Amino acid sequence: MHLIMLDTCVWLDISSQKAELPMLTAIEHLVQDGSIKILLPDLIRAEYERNKDRVIG
Repeated sequence: MHLIMLDTCVWLDISSQKAELPMLTAIEHLVQDGSIKILLPDLIRAEYERNKDRVIG
């Protein structure tokens, strides 16, 4: 298993662009089959929540 940590700007980019949907789907499948585990510190969660409406909306 590989551990993955993505910065807030990466999460915001992949969640706000339709072109990134295949990437999100691939990440979801890799997590489900146990190939990767996503490390998500509280700071990243807080920054994402604070900025997602501005970027996505």
